[in-house]
Amino acid sequence: MERLGAYGGAEPRNSEWGADKKDQLEFVLHKMVCAGEIPLADAQRAIATNWIDAWKRYMPGHQKFKFKPGIAE
Repeated sequence: MERLGAYGGAEPRNSEWGADKKDQLEFVLHKMVCAGEIPLADAQRAIATNWIDAWKRYMPGHQKFKFKPGIAE
């Protein structure tokens, strides 16, 4: 799957909404696409348009997906 976060703009430095959270969201959206829970185009659109709103929408209900930085699957 191509990387979801190729779009999405920049987040403020020194904010709680930094790159780590964006990476976590990207990982969860990847898992959701692979599990058939969301179409790829919807995941890409969520990251591209407003990834913070996407975080608030998708992350709370998907704690089953464990994000481990640096570990590829």
